[in-house]
Amino acid sequence: MIFLKKISTLIAAIGVVGLFIGLAIDFPDFREKYFYKHGLWSGKFSTTTEYTIITGDYPEPPADQPRFVVNIESAEGSGSVHGEMFSEGICKYNPISWYFYLDSDAPGLQGYASLGHSRKFILSYLRDSKKVPIAEIKITISEPHDSPTAMEIEPLAVAPGLEIPGKIIAGKDLEAYSDDYDFLQDYCGKTSQEFHIKMIEMIKEERFNEKKRKLEHKKIQEKASETESPLNSSPSSENSVSHTLLTTAA
Repeated sequence: MIFLKKISTLIAAIGVVGLFIGLAIDFPDFREKYFYKHGLWSGKFSTTTEYTIITGDYPEPPADQPRFVVNIESAEGSGSVHGEMFSEGICKYNPISWYFYLDSDAPGLQGYASLGHSRKFILSYLRDSKKVPIAEIKITISEPHDSPTAMEIEPLAVAPGLEIPGKIIAGKDLEAYSDDYDFLQDYCGKTSQEFHIKMIEMIKEERFNEKKRKLEHKKIQEKASETESPLNSSPSSENSVSHTLLTTAA
């Protein structure tokens, strides 16, 4: 009996070890499938639903929501997601460059709790070869029945002056994606061009004003120099002095 118990214990231990080994081997695939969801977090998203068949399962977009474009790509295996996001409000915030980075590390507990459907992202732009964060955003992706994959964007923290509505609904591979993308690229390009033209005009005006100030300062100095010079005494003053000297001598 003791021998049989030992055999049973050994078999159970081997089974447990085998289970852990199996989980260790399968865990990356398990994590990728149920938490990272590589396929779900890759694609082109936009907000205009025109030309696309939308069913009742698709989230109701807010009234008059602005055009947004989100392009993301999931790094298979690492769980991170990277891409870009832009809109009229975002481009106006930083017209120097209209490329805005969207980055998310591997999901934490919140991502695990949502089974990979929800993530936090950092929106940033490049300055001096470094990414400058301007917003923290929560993105939740759902897969409505017989409708495009839907993305809900919710800003959690936004830099002063940056315009991002409290809720945005975007769809994956919508028919009007190209229209949204081209419109925003054109808008952002014009905004950047207008900004640079304005900056050039401001620089020209400042240089003109600086030159004007220098000329005025030079004139004031020359006038002061002429007033203080003894060679500029008036003839009447010289005659008066001579008359005084002659009178004294007499």
